Amino acid sequence: MPTKKTTTEELSAKQIGPFDILKLMFENQDEFWKIPTSTLAKNYFIINERMSIQYPLQAAVFNHTKINPGEVVKCWASFVSGKFNRTPGFIFIQGKKKAAETNMVKSRKFPEKFLQDFAWANGLSVKDVKFWLEANPLDAYQRLDEYDKSLKELEKIKSLSLASMKNKEETEEEPVLDGLQQEGMF
Repeated sequence: MPTKKTTTEELSAKQIGPFDILKLMFENQDEFWKIPTSTLAKNYFIINERMSIQYPLQAAVFNHTKINPGEVVKCWASFVSGKFNRTPGFIFIQGKKKAAETNMVKSRKFPEKFLQDFAWANGLSVKDVKFWLEANPLDAYQRLDEYDKSLKELEKIKSLSLASMKNKEETEEEPVLDGLQQEGMF
C-alpha cells in the first residue's frame, strides 16, 4: 500500500522540524521546495548531522563557518533527488544515549519461569511477552523490573508475617489452668 505523501500545508499547522524536512526531501521534492530558506536554515545542523551518517565527506565540506545553512539544505535535496523513493533508514537511527540504554536493557536476561509467571499474571502468552521484549525493550524491561520488585516485596512481607507468627507462638503463655489441673487432678 503506497504511503500518503506529506505536504507543507499539513506541516504548517505545527512547526516544521528537521525530520519533517528530511521526509519531504526524500519523498516529496515538490513540497520541499516550498519550504522557506529561513526554516531550512534553522534545521541545518540536525539535517547535516543525519546526512553525515551516509555521506561523511560531503557533510564535512558543508561544515564551514561562512556558509549559508538554508542553501546547504537545498544542496542536500538536490544531491539526493532521484536516489531514493522513500526516507532511508540511516536517517532514523538511534542516538548514542538511546542505543546505550537499549543495549544495557537487552543485556539483562529473565528466567523462563519468571516470564511465564509474568505472562500468567497479566493474562498474556509467553510468546506475547517475548515479542514485547523484542519490540519495545525499554518499556518491557522496566515493567518486568517493577514486577520483579513487587514479587520480592511480597516475599519479604510473607517471610515477616511467618516469622511474626512463629514468634507469637513461642512467646504465647500457657493458658491459666483451673485449680484442679494445677493440683494434678487432671
